[in-house]
Amino acid sequence: MTVLCRSGPQTSSAGLSCIRHNQHEAEQLRAQQAQGKPYCLCLLLAAEVAIETGTFFDADNFHDSSQDHFNSTAHDSDSDTNSIHTREVRNANMHAAWSAQIHVLADAYLHWKHSPRDNTESHQAVHRFHIIKIDIFNYHPVFGLLGCSPTTPTVAITLQCLELCHQLRHRQSSFSIQAFTKVLCALHNVTYIKSFHEQFTIAFNVYLAIIREVQSRIDVALGRSDPDWRLHNSCPACTVKQPDKVPLFPASLSAMDGNNSAKRMDSVGSTDHRIFPSRYMITSSDVDRFKDDVSLSANSASGSENTVHMFEQTGIFLSACRHGIIQTLTEMRCSGELAKYPLATINKLIDVFGDHLGIGTNIGCSLRKTKAADHHLILAVNAFHGHAHNHKCQLQHHPLYLCGFGLEDLETCERVFTASNAAAPLIHHASHFHYVQFLELHFGQWDIDKYLELSWFLLNNYKQALTMISDYTKELEAYCATFPEEELDFESWIAEEFAYLEAVAVEPAQDATAVEYIEALKKLEKC
Repeated sequence: MTVLCRSGPQTSSAGLSCIRHNQHEAEQLRAQQAQGKPYCLCLLLAAEVAIETGTFFDADNFHDSSQDHFNSTAHDSDSDTNSIHTREVRNANMHAAWSAQIHVLADAYLHWKHSPRDNTESHQAVHRFHIIKIDIFNYHPVFGLLGCSPTTPTVAITLQCLELCHQLRHRQSSFSIQAFTKVLCALHNVTYIKSFHEQFTIAFNVYLAIIREVQSRIDVALGRSDPDWRLHNSCPACTVKQPDKVPLFPASLSAMDGNNSAKRMDSVGSTDHRIFPSRYMITSSDVDRFKDDVSLSANSASGSENTVHMFEQTGIFLSACRHGIIQTLTEMRCSGELAKYPLATINKLIDVFGDHLGIGTNIGCSLRKTKAADHHLILAVNAFHGHAHNHKCQLQHHPLYLCGFGLEDLETCERVFTASNAAAPLIHHASHFHYVQFLELHFGQWDIDKYLELSWFLLNNYKQALTMISDYTKELEAYCATFPEEELDFESWIAEEFAYLEAVAVEPAQDATAVEYIEALKKLEKC
């Protein structure tokens, strides 16, 4: 077992002996395999699995003790049984070895982070070995390193270097690991080769897993282990209820929409079977519950499943509160923007936040005959999209005519997608695990930024509201002085306009005759 310590990565005596013993046996088995013995193929793969996972392998008792471990590893990876060294098996073994060490690595990371940096351990390590250390600029005592292999590291990267890459990815979602490794090569005057990218990717993924492990411990210690805790507490302006305050109606405002830029190619990364523990994603099973509820889609070109065969993920569908903080995220899989995605999103928001919500979506006018009606949900059409709908739809669903929506345009998702599109080039050819991980990195930083801007956002909106009240009050008073007998009942005007449009669904005959008469006069004038 290799563990990060302040004096460097250390491997126990038993661990080194086990590694050397397994390597020696693997070499002997390869020699036997070259002589044409069929049975040694299974022994060879079992020995290599043991080396990758760091377990002990005894060739004499192979059927008694190691066969079950070998079979489970091979079957779990769904690899070709005739292949003795597939990429799928190697990935599964590597991920299993890292997972077995993640708790110890998290402990070592916390010890390194919260200990003095200018001192080294007084005692000497039992075993010493040489590795290549990759840092940014400065020399430090050899501690705070993360190896690029779970069992036999030859290259280790400093945690400061990994954290720098982590923060760069937070601030610039289009910044790739390949670009970062090329920067390191330029700083150290080293020619870039592909293996640098692969080694750094392994270490960076493990570093992110360590960060997630530390965060999960914090969540447990603070009582935040509820899966919906983030939704309940992500935006204090939307979720915190003050006592003795008049309840708002709608209780909160959100927007939801789909984005087709976040695509992922089909069959890419098929050897990586890990599932990313997302804090945002609505599971595919929860989404598919609504696939038969509404046959309507956002547009006719994407109204059925399996319309796009090149992509496994054809985009994302998300919801965000009016302050820009992300609430839910859904993968659009092998389809366009089907109605099941907004229905699953609405179902999740109602389950978490309860009744009297206000949600804007470009097909809000078609989703009212669902669970929304039972929970007094107000579905509006986004301000920009709403002007493309017919006039009757605007009078019913446009936020301009709905009480409680104020100046909100419900186009929050468009602003979110403007930023998230930067991550699109890096996820088109990523595995599903890395696809979700990259999106999680981006939206996690997005939420932090929006949380920091929340007070400024509220202050500016308050100033804008006061200015508009002051300016338009003067205009209304001037209008009332000019027309003292006219009643300014705006709500009744909307009802009257809607009733008029209902009554004139078909153009009156007299209007059609008048139009034809005018057109005839124009033709006569040209003659």
